[in-house]
This record gives sequence, structure tokens and C-alpha cells, in this order.
Amino acid sequence: MQTTTGVRSTHSRSNQCKGNLQMAKNDSTPKQLPLPIIGETIEIPLTRGYVAIVDAIDADLAQYKWTTCGKEPHIYGYRHTQKDGKVKTIFMHTVVLERCVDRQLSKQEFADHKNHIGVDNTRSNLRISTKSTNAQNSVIRRDNKSGFKGVCKHSKGDFY
Repeated sequence: MQTTTGVRSTHSRSNQCKGNLQMAKNDSTPKQLPLPIIGETIEIPLTRGYVAIVDAIDADLAQYKWTTCGKEPHIYGYRHTQKDGKVKTIFMHTVVLERCVDRQLSKQEFADHKNHIGVDNTRSNLRISTKSTNAQNSVIRRDNKSGFKGVCKHSKGDFY
């Protein structure tokens, strides 16, 4: 069933996805498949009945158990990894974008979903942004009364 924020699915991982899992279990850093399948996407199961959509080249991410965080319309896939006794949270969209640009994102850079759907992690939907550019790409809040982003009514008067 299609929702405004993403895709929910109750079916199991597709055979295509199962056939593309090619990674050593002891490696905590996922490596992408060597041969891209242009234009093809797969669904990776998340918790709470959601699925994330990624390009076929990133199908190896399906071997991990991904959890969801957030609430609609902002659902994201993440997992935890442990290195040197420290637990680190890894977001799926960050992994995909770092593969796309072939480097790690700096602390000032974020992965931004162009279409505002957090479970759509296709490479064409992700871009690098800063905190300010990511805020500019935000949608107007539901409780907005002015009709403009960042404009609110002053608490001590009847003006904006």
C-alpha cells in the first residue's frame, strides 16, 4: 500500500534481492555490488511494516536488519554497528550517498531527500546539503497559520 511518506509492505524480501547479497558477514562497512543494474530498484524490509527503496547497485544493504525511526511523514532506516566497544548509528540514506560521492560526509554535511520521502533512498533522490540548505528544503508545517516557512505570530501581539 502506498502512503504519502513512503511504501509499506508486508511481503518478504524479493528473490532478486536475495540473489544479490554478496558480502562477508564479518565486515561492518558495507560494500556496493561491483556491477550496477541501471534503472532497477529493490525494496529492503524495515521494521513496523515499512520498506526502503534503493537502487539495485545497493542491494547488499538488504543483508542487515534495518530499523525505522521517526513518525510519518519522516520515516528513516537505520542500524547500529559496534566498533572498538562504541555503538554507532548508521542511516541508510547516508550510506547510499557516501557510496555515490565515493567519500564520507563531513560533520557539516547531511543527506537530503529531494522528494521528502525518507524511505526513498535511490541515488537520484539523495543530495548533499548543509543544515541551512536542508532547512530551506523543508515543507510547511501543518500548524502553520501564515502560509510561509519560518513566519509565526508574535506571542505578545497580533502581528507576525
